[in-house]
Amino acid sequence: MAHPEITVLMTVYNGGAYLKMAVESVLKQTFTDFEFLIIDDCSLDQSRETILSFKDERIKLIKNEINLGQTRSLNKGLALAQGRYIARIDADDFVFSSWLEKTLALLKAQPLTAVVSCKAIVVDEQHKIRKTLRTGCCYAQMVLRSLTATPLNHVGALYKVDVISSVGGYDETFKIAADFELWSRLIRRRIQLACIDEPLVAIRVHAKSESMIQRGQIDMIEISEVMKRNFDVLIAFEISRPEIELLWKLHYATIQLSAVEFQDAFMLLCKAYRTMKAEFAVSSDAVEAFIAHQKKVFYAKRALGQMAQGQLPQLRVLAKDYCKTEGWLNLLSLVWLGTWLGKPALRNLPIIYERWRGWIARKKLPHQVYSECVR
Repeated sequence: MAHPEITVLMTVYNGGAYLKMAVESVLKQTFTDFEFLIIDDCSLDQSRETILSFKDERIKLIKNEINLGQTRSLNKGLALAQGRYIARIDADDFVFSSWLEKTLALLKAQPLTAVVSCKAIVVDEQHKIRKTLRTGCCYAQMVLRSLTATPLNHVGALYKVDVISSVGGYDETFKIAADFELWSRLIRRRIQLACIDEPLVAIRVHAKSESMIQRGQIDMIEISEVMKRNFDVLIAFEISRPEIELLWKLHYATIQLSAVEFQDAFMLLCKAYRTMKAEFAVSSDAVEAFIAHQKKVFYAKRALGQMAQGQLPQLRVLAKDYCKTEGWLNLLSLVWLGTWLGKPALRNLPIIYERWRGWIARKKLPHQVYSECVR
């Protein structure tokens, strides 16, 4: 029997209520030449029974003898895969019907590219669309983004098995940042990545998801380690561990920074963007555009954190500082005005902002994708 072109790889540990929908979404793909390799990592719930309820010969269920964790299970799947390409999905997420067809078409159209991913929407426990993940789709944006965060969505990624195997697969010392580490390793070796500017997958955020369970100190340790490796290779100046920790807080815990630390961290990151080594071929125009985008992101994150903690004087200074350099025709000008009206005027702004993001995400979804999402 000929090998399938693609291996869809899923790891499962207590897949629960969302597993059935995840499996169904894979089996409904318009591209059909795939095997569906599912690694059950010693689930204690009904995950195995749920998977076996599907009578589809493309499903290959492997049960670990002991709990290996997701990263080691992914490497096991990488070794067992029969396809030339591996496509990734998690047990609590789901994919849209054209996912494999579109990612494979782009990967084949770009022979030097090793990985193709896509944009993703975020849904909650009630299946409500919350936002679209804003991942960059040009290679320069991916390189710049890799200094502080994963440059591609792992869920939805399609990659060449031989290339990923040749660089050693997933690093098993990482439990929750293995995807960030893998994509970063490829970038440091100047291996090409690509992203489709269209949401083809839905990532579910809920309290029992694997990534949420393992958040905490391990998150900072692993992400900081990948950041340090990337800075050491991509940037033309040496950066210290305390500076890496400062940049981690800028991206993931900005409210923990003082006003001076916030400004210092942002200026340090701008310096890093502007001193990218020439061999990574990021133009000055791309750098400046990315800095402008990141400034909006970091100021917005900090403003939301200060609103949540009722820090009105600090919030007023932050909003004024942004508007003095970027102009007053933006959301932070309304925040600045709200600080003078008192906390009640700002109380509902984060909720309004979250609803607005969800509305924008729904509005931009193609009709076919939206219909699959709200089923």
